[in-house]
Amino acid sequence: MKLCRLIVLFCLFCLAPMQLQAAEDGYILGPGDVVGITVYDFPDLSITSRVNSKSSITFPLIGRVTLGGKTPSQAEEIISTKLKSGGFVNQPSVIVSIIEFGSQQVSILGQVKLPGKYPLKRRTTLVDILAQAGGVADTGGDTATLLRGADGSTTPKSYVIDLTQLFGTGDLSKNILVQSGDVIFVPPAPVFYVYGAVKNPGAYRLQRNMNTVQALSVGGGLTDRGTERGIRIERGGRIANANLTDLLQPNDVVYVEESVF
Repeated sequence: MKLCRLIVLFCLFCLAPMQLQAAEDGYILGPGDVVGITVYDFPDLSITSRVNSKSSITFPLIGRVTLGGKTPSQAEEIISTKLKSGGFVNQPSVIVSIIEFGSQQVSILGQVKLPGKYPLKRRTTLVDILAQAGGVADTGGDTATLLRGADGSTTPKSYVIDLTQLFGTGDLSKNILVQSGDVIFVPPAPVFYVYGAVKNPGAYRLQRNMNTVQALSVGGGLTDRGTERGIRIERGGRIANANLTDLLQPNDVVYVEESVF
């Protein structure tokens, strides 16, 4: 299973750039971003610069230029206007590209190997962020919740992403593009408990659509004195007799009684 996930992950990395819909020009520049600026036919004016804490850079001939809060196309227009109005270039053709997305961050929390804040150094998908965080931990569940707007920047929204569909089937519609301020949470995997006349009692990871007989198998099967007629499930404080085909729910306790014979 882990090998299959790695193969799918590799494929997603290869295909993800073709799926990204957000245009770089819609990105809002800010402190920490690294931009590459090219002026056509004027190689001496081509520079790479990091936007400073005051949201500006220093550009040849025209000095300080404020780029914070501007899109790349707006930055191009500002620099072109200054070059032309200063008499440095008659018809400047300026291109501003983003080399490193340093002003924006996302947080990834919960059951990942390296939780924390990660800068958006480029257009980044959910798979990218999970990879940077070391992937889902062994204790992690098969979903991830993305909270958007928790910082007050937009109307708060919540998205639940099915990681099984993303990694298991390569469903790229689940590989959404993350945005600055997003918070991604991977919850713990659901568990169930099996006790009584089973060979390996204890707590186990609950797989999707797991039924009672599968749960007993995970617990090593019945002991010589265990009986299928004495299986009970405790759920939410209530105890009921169980059939072998009953589906389990998170935190169910499966108990197997011993035969009286």
